[in-house]
Amino acid sequence: MEVAGLLIGTVALVGTFKDCVDLFSYISASRSFGRDAELLDTKLDVEKVLLLQWADRVRLLSCDFDSRLNDPRTTQAISRVLASIRLLLSESNSLQQRYGLTPVTENIVTEVTPIISGPRMACFIKEFCALNVHVGSRSKHIPAKEKIRWVIRDKAKFEVLIGELSSFIIKLNDLTPAERTVTISMTTEDLENITSLQKLQLVLEASVNSEKGVSKLASRTKENQQKILDALWHHTITERLDSLRDAHAKTFR
Repeated sequence: MEVAGLLIGTVALVGTFKDCVDLFSYISASRSFGRDAELLDTKLDVEKVLLLQWADRVRLLSCDFDSRLNDPRTTQAISRVLASIRLLLSESNSLQQRYGLTPVTENIVTEVTPIISGPRMACFIKEFCALNVHVGSRSKHIPAKEKIRWVIRDKAKFEVLIGELSSFIIKLNDLTPAERTVTISMTTEDLENITSLQKLQLVLEASVNSEKGVSKLASRTKENQQKILDALWHHTITERLDSLRDAHAKTFR
């Protein structure tokens, strides 16, 4: 993909956007929360996938980007929102005092596997890497102190962070409105990539208070998958497994 086809303003947006999605991976919940840790991580992941959906809708990494990005006022407004998200996810004092996060060393933090954003993030990284020149991302130049990993310690304060992330993403969508059918289609696609009913339930619970649209579609997807599983069940489904004899003690010897 040739970056020459991108406007200078759009190139700057790509760099700031890349910083934003990278910073999501530096925050995770304390394992001491038990199952709530998965729920908190999923709340953050839901916001991340909504941010990635926005980038796909405006074709941020394409030379054939949304024509609304040709408007300098729109581009400047988007730039301010993305810069605010980047600051929100990297400003140490706010993360600690306002949002209840604690800085930790990388080697004691368990890597979180995204439940819903994984496939869309993988596509974004592939397209980003296909750009033939550096597009101004600060990621490689962010000081080490800004790349500290953060652990969620206060669930109530973390909800404030989720609320503010959601409001910024809403602003991006307000600046470049999309047809409701498009947003529904993209969210449905993301949810259908989740093959575990337990993980779908996590997404449903994580989004029920903050992202009603995602929650509703997650509930519908979960119901559809359950219907398929129920249709496959029959009364002798475990008969073969139950009839298997234990392997001989000297098997493979």
